[in-house]
Amino acid sequence: MTDLHELEAIKRLKYKYMRCLDQKRWEEMAECFTEDATAAYSGGKYSFQGKKAILVPQVFIPAANQRDQVFVRGVREHNEAAVRELHEFGRERGLTPGQLLVAWVLAKEPRFTPLIGAKTVAQLEDALGALGRPLSAQDLAALDGLAAIRGDRYSPEAMHHLDSER
Repeated sequence: MTDLHELEAIKRLKYKYMRCLDQKRWEEMAECFTEDATAAYSGGKYSFQGKKAILVPQVFIPAANQRDQVFVRGVREHNEAAVRELHEFGRERGLTPGQLLVAWVLAKEPRFTPLIGAKTVAQLEDALGALGRPLSAQDLAALDGLAAIRGDRYSPEAMHHLDSER
């Protein structure tokens, strides 16, 4: 293989990696790594040895064809019903799910600043719409009475990475 061919192969691999990352195609992303791959980040830590160790953090994000950990392990029906209750609760008060979340955080702890992961202006405007619609003490009590989500948020393997500073 000539240097030009090798350079083009690297470009294609980088493109595939970035496309998989952007589109959250975690299974396909695994094809971008060799079994002995290494990933490191110095000052703030992180160091992964091997393909499996590098890809484990991706279990936090469900594949397109798979639901989050919260919606498996025998609690799917309960959790989906709880989510429907929350949507209905917000709808009754003229709040979108994002607005309900922001309003809940502000009502529970006014000193907190909710971090909004808006990717578009419309999403940001939607979330900021909660600022003019505070939840009452009765709303908070009603929310506390709704069905709670059951099950673990992340797999035990993922929790190991979340608890890495302990």
